[in-house]
Amino acid sequence: MKNVIAIDLGASSGRLISGVFDGEKIETKEQFRFSNQPVNILGEYFWDYIKIFQEIKHGLAIAEKNLGKIDSISVDTWGVDYTFLDKKGMILRPPHSYRDNRVKNYINDLKNIISEEKLFTETGVNFNKINTIVQLFSDIKSNKELTVEIGSILMMPNMFEYLLSGKKSTDFSIISTSGLLNSENGNYSDKVFNSLQLKHEWFTPINKNGQILDDILLILEKSWNLSLSQKL
Repeated sequence: MKNVIAIDLGASSGRLISGVFDGEKIETKEQFRFSNQPVNILGEYFWDYIKIFQEIKHGLAIAEKNLGKIDSISVDTWGVDYTFLDKKGMILRPPHSYRDNRVKNYINDLKNIISEEKLFTETGVNFNKINTIVQLFSDIKSNKELTVEIGSILMMPNMFEYLLSGKKSTDFSIISTSGLLNSENGNYSDKVFNSLQLKHEWFTPINKNGQILDDILLILEKSWNLSLSQKL
């Protein structure tokens, strides 16, 4: 018997879904659900990642109580959004929501550097103001100090996996929403990175086949009496 948990985070709610495999069939069940809304702070919209993380821990405690044990956990979220970590691995600031309108002052600057047509030809992603590439360009243009402070950039599901395991990763399925990849080889686009002065070192290698990251961190066991047998 295997018990796995999908931490499914949407842009308005989150839920923990269990999948129980008895060797022949899989049974799924919602273990916990919570609200998730961006927070307006001084006119900008951010994701309340601390609340989300606390809800995830609470949901895992409920799931383990109901299931007896959890063998594996994974996280999925909406696309395009991301967070900055500093060089010590700490989150620099709450991640912006794609619903935030900060990019409006920088869209034309980006198009003057690389056109919508060239971006689509290179990445296969239609131009949209919510795209990671637009948000990231706007963040760097409006905050020059970021280029010095950034240690790494993680997409949202990988950020929560990092908080759970302490391991940084970049999954192909989520980074493919970013507009940062070459459409032919599925790797980071040198043309995009060079044009917009992005650094490859900010991003971890792309994982295209799935991987086990590590055990859940001890802090979860202390906080919620979770076992350390769980794999992320």
